[in-house]
Amino acid sequence: FRDLARARPIVQVDWKDNVAKLVNLQFDQNLGAEVPQLMVDGRNEGIRHSFRITEDAFAPGDRRLVNHKTYYYSVVAYATNNYKPYAPGDDNTQRKPYLEGRRNIRVYSGIPHMSDPHNSGTVINAKYGDIPHVTRIEGSGNGGRIIDFTPETIDEILATNFSKNPVYNEKLGPINVKVYDPMKVPDADFELRIIDTPGNRPLSQPNLRANRSYWVLKNLNTGVEVYADTNLSRENEQLIPEWGLSVQSEQTLEPGRDLLPNNGFLEGTKTYENPAQRWLTGVQDNDATTGAARFYNWIRSGNSSPGGHYDDYFGLDSSKSFQNILDGTFAPMALVGGLFKDEAQNPLAPLRLVVGLGAVVQQFQRLHSVDLVFTPDKSKWTRCVVLEMGDDAKLNQGGKRKLALRQHPSWNKDGTYDQGVIGMSWFPGYAMNIETGERLNIIFTENSWLAGENGADMIWNPTSRQRIAAGPLGFTYVFGGMHYIFISGSRYDEGKTFHDAFTQGTLSEEVAIRTILGTSMWATMSHLQPGFELRSVAEGIIPAETQVRLRVQKPYRKYDIDGINNGEPVYRFSTKSIAPQTNMNEVAVSALDNIRVVPNPYYAYSQYERSQLDNRVKITNLPPRCTVSIYGSDGTLVRRFNRDVPADVSDGNDITAKTNLDTALDWDLTNHRNIPVASGIYIVHVIAPGIGEKTVKFFGIMRPIDLDSF
Repeated sequence: FRDLARARPIVQVDWKDNVAKLVNLQFDQNLGAEVPQLMVDGRNEGIRHSFRITEDAFAPGDRRLVNHKTYYYSVVAYATNNYKPYAPGDDNTQRKPYLEGRRNIRVYSGIPHMSDPHNSGTVINAKYGDIPHVTRIEGSGNGGRIIDFTPETIDEILATNFSKNPVYNEKLGPINVKVYDPMKVPDADFELRIIDTPGNRPLSQPNLRANRSYWVLKNLNTGVEVYADTNLSRENEQLIPEWGLSVQSEQTLEPGRDLLPNNGFLEGTKTYENPAQRWLTGVQDNDATTGAARFYNWIRSGNSSPGGHYDDYFGLDSSKSFQNILDGTFAPMALVGGLFKDEAQNPLAPLRLVVGLGAVVQQFQRLHSVDLVFTPDKSKWTRCVVLEMGDDAKLNQGGKRKLALRQHPSWNKDGTYDQGVIGMSWFPGYAMNIETGERLNIIFTENSWLAGENGADMIWNPTSRQRIAAGPLGFTYVFGGMHYIFISGSRYDEGKTFHDAFTQGTLSEEVAIRTILGTSMWATMSHLQPGFELRSVAEGIIPAETQVRLRVQKPYRKYDIDGINNGEPVYRFSTKSIAPQTNMNEVAVSALDNIRVVPNPYYAYSQYERSQLDNRVKITNLPPRCTVSIYGSDGTLVRRFNRDVPADVSDGNDITAKTNLDTALDWDLTNHRNIPVASGIYIVHVIAPGIGEKTVKFFGIMRPIDLDSF
């Protein structure tokens, strides 16, 4: 395995755990001492059983694979036992934590080639790694995968506020069912269920237990079911050879556990419909605790404890994975900083004091993947409450405290005000929960004292100024009029529940604030980029439609929709559009034009030969049933092959098997009496019943037998 003249490593996989590099101590006779040797550098990405190989690891120059050449592979298993980490001078420590497998002697082979000649004309409609559109039927979660809705599902959510059965884009669904053998994909519909086995699980715990859960994949056309080989406690790719599919699955943890890579954060993107109109930004977080810069320290990731009002929130995001999302302009609500009485300029509210520490931890773990879309299309705008962001109640409109309902007539998206209702407006966009299929409530704020920064008009229309001069002593920080955005975790109800919390008289103002902020998942201190202006209300306010995507990993969990599978996850997908089409006569006829003799011309050597005594060329891209006749330049029949390859494919691991996957014919450059042919020109004639015929010319120079060079 370590003799690079005989084998080259091309792929390494291992369990996703805390074991990566394995170093053995090997005794060096020359040095007379033990020398450390790196045996393996683990990827820690889980077990995979299928791979896409595009290069020849032995090729010195052009490394691309050669069509119709057989490549051989083997697999070496390894284990580790580091019962006691090595310590110099201690003979009872592990010197060789890496143990190499010795019983895997099976050889695998692959032959790259065109697929058109297969099965009397084949059209491949998929490629390795393709993942079909997945539809959620029941449950929720993403298993640590980045997911996105199709445009049709987005339209449904905007029309009804909820999609029972959202459809996910190809390769961006909550389950990883992919094509690994495009030739075997059936024309069928499938259902994948994730099941938590019976046992003691609290009713308050909807997440599926990793070590008790497994998946079942069912072909809905035939009723055949395939069960997972392992539970979901470790990432594993399982091949289903009869369907050409694989399932790669793992249960994950909630974000904000400080136990995960990147603390469960997957991705944050901002996309402008018009890239020239990059109009949106926000207050960029920093870690300052003193001076004017401290007013920008609004995300409390990390483990810093300066002993003041800017302490990080320990145990939530020690790795600071959530601190730099989109340049530090978006953050989980649970990490938003506090505001105390002597911090008049700190931009955000005392969220930890209002919500409470325990609730903040839960709030973080309720974080979901969301899309926030800003759009000039008023039909997609979100009805919402507006909260006051002024620090001093005496200066705020109506004398209301910070984070209370704005004391102003509600704004209508036609530009008028409703004098009979206070505190409501329209946010120029919408938000969606990508795991559950819900449209979400949005809250935005403004500072009514900052009328010059559009803070008193009930419209989400921030300016670009972060601070303004305040006399010789410094600046007043205005942050665009404080038009901050909070994305709620509650399903969209046109802001009614939040408005009622303030106006129905059943809750105190303090409890109403706690209720609203306690549902919020994401926050941004948004404002305009310098140099840009918003459009008029009549034009839709937003300069260019802009999408913000925030993705976190979420465990598979119960989410009851129609009572199927006890509310546990169920997904459906179809392979009808990606199944191969066979017996396509037009394709088979066209494939005849690809018949070749390779190499051509033959100069006494080919890459297909296996020894110094071997002379070999290949006649490639042949249909499964045909007659191949080879004639000399004078018309004499030299050799004839009757090729009849059955449609049923035998075991692809048998390197001697002649199957329908092999569209080439080996010619050892001998005639029908096994006598080597002379150098010269030959005519190769192929007749395929029901398809057609093809003639190609071949020129070869034969080499004399050399019995002394080996």
